[in-house]
Amino acid sequence: NDGEMLGFYCRHFQSVEINNSFYHLPRKSTLEHWHNNTPPGFVFSVKASRYITHMKKL
Repeated sequence: NDGEMLGFYCRHFQSVEINNSFYHLPRKSTLEHWHNNTPPGFVFSVKASRYITHMKKL
């Protein structure tokens, strides 16, 4: 399941790319879960649409 995969990634990597965020951002509860279940310094690379990265510059 997804929780097991997150644990696997944390044990083997220091970062992970969030690839499903291009068309819709994850729910706040999902982001909180990821934050609360990863070690300090773990990096999430978020793939976002041009609207967010270039037009709104968020």
